Amino acid sequence: MEIAHDLDAILPRCDVLNLLRVQFERQRGAFFPSVGEYAHVFGMNGDRLRRAKGDVLILAPGPINRGIEITPDVADDRDHAGRLDGLHGAQHVADHRATGDGVQHLHGLRLHAGAAPGGEDDDGEVVHGRSLSLLRHAPALWSNDRVSGRSYGGESATDRLARRRRQLLDAGLELFGTAGYRATTVRQLCREAKVSDRYFYEQFDSTEDLLLAVYDECTGGLERAALAGIGERDGEVRDLARRGLDAFLAVVESDPRLARVVWFEVLGVSPRVEAAYLARMQSFGHLMVAVVAEQEGAPEVSEVARELMATTAVGAVSYTVMTWANARFSPARDEVAETLARFLAGASTALLQPPPLT
Repeated sequence: MEIAHDLDAILPRCDVLNLLRVQFERQRGAFFPSVGEYAHVFGMNGDRLRRAKGDVLILAPGPINRGIEITPDVADDRDHAGRLDGLHGAQHVADHRATGDGVQHLHGLRLHAGAAPGGEDDDGEVVHGRSLSLLRHAPALWSNDRVSGRSYGGESATDRLARRRRQLLDAGLELFGTAGYRATTVRQLCREAKVSDRYFYEQFDSTEDLLLAVYDECTGGLERAALAGIGERDGEVRDLARRGLDAFLAVVESDPRLARVVWFEVLGVSPRVEAAYLARMQSFGHLMVAVVAEQEGAPEVSEVARELMATTAVGAVSYTVMTWANARFSPARDEVAETLARFLAGASTALLQPPPLT
């Protein structure tokens, strides 16, 4: 057995990486300087994946902490990553007991890695006292569909995965946007989506992960609507702002569930969700500042000033939208858009003025 303290030094020699989750809920003290440092030193990210063996198998017991022990791009890499939990392990064994597929054993769970001549691989290893039978020539596979690759009713495995994800996202928007995130369980989500529980964990590690996915989809739609509403960025700031805001508010008004998810349900959930919320709001602020900064004659501003302007702009708009949605979209949308556009145009006047001489 070799004990190493430098992941990068041993990474090119590893056939399997078993990434253990940082169990924050069990900690009563600080066991490493910061989450950021832990992720930098020990986290599996895209750069490390590229430097690893081409057929490296990455195992991550769920639920994973995305961005800490493993980054989302690696966690979602279906060619290398296999997520394990008791439900999936048991289900895979039940579905493929007689298929002759290769089976990997880890902590008493089994995760199929594709068909191999002669069934299980003979090259066994011991991991934490349990048997690990590893197919070195085959990538880990995530779902029953990807093990079989078969089409059912003319629907491919890839299409089935996409359909189930779509059903779960729609169910998340419905329940988070009506009953609320904290009142929603996995069982309720699966019932609404008309899928079994195991298919939830095929796509998401927790309801928080689904909330983030729903939030990202909602805010992405808002941003696309605003950009389409602005169109060509020629004209007065007030007119550009009014067009973008009217399109933005039209999406909010069309679906009260979206407004609840974007401005209410994500608040106070966890530091991870809070970080996603603040990052997305700041990106909206950058969009508004960019409209002004692209005006002819706009002076150069420092990065600090630009960030503060983005924060100020999105703070004003976001709080106004919160109160507007809470008042059941009263007053009328065009009045809200026009008032916010006047505010942003007034703020832009100061930005477009040359700085005072000193």
